[in-house]
Amino acid sequence: MTYEIPSAIGLCLAGERNVYVCIGDGTYLMNPSDLMVAVREGVKLIICLFDNKGYQIIRDLQVLTTGSGFSTEFRGRDNKGHLNGKYLDTDLAMNARSLGAKVEKVDTPEKLKSALDAADRSSTVTVIVIEVEPHAMSIGTKHSFWDIAPPMVSRDKEVRRLRQSYEEARDASQRHYL
Repeated sequence: MTYEIPSAIGLCLAGERNVYVCIGDGTYLMNPSDLMVAVREGVKLIICLFDNKGYQIIRDLQVLTTGSGFSTEFRGRDNKGHLNGKYLDTDLAMNARSLGAKVEKVDTPEKLKSALDAADRSSTVTVIVIEVEPHAMSIGTKHSFWDIAPPMVSRDKEVRRLRQSYEEARDASQRHYL
């Protein structure tokens, strides 16, 4: 996380053309100043920025390994003081625009196609903010094995169940080579 835009800038400066970056909102918010560097250097770069209101893959990994997530979604506090309130109203398009990028905001496949076509014709940095459902994109945790172990010892029955599932998945997925 956070190497995507600097790496793309390097590719552009080395002569690569039609460089695309796909990042999530969490990664983007770690280093939005990299966007200013791309604009300053005058590179043509297309950034597809998925806005799913937080570090959703990290949240899914937390739930997968411990049974609950903690502080990975961009939410306010609820009436009990927990971080389960409304999603924060963060305008990533406005942020990227303020840093000098051309920006398109899309929420349908048709608008995405149109934005990608326009970005291909552009000669500057374009950020396409793609709004997605917060829990709809966690492909990385649902279709692969991440070797992140739940605690070996716990009084919590759910954590013990998750540990057992982890061990079974680990044993099934590990390959031993001689």
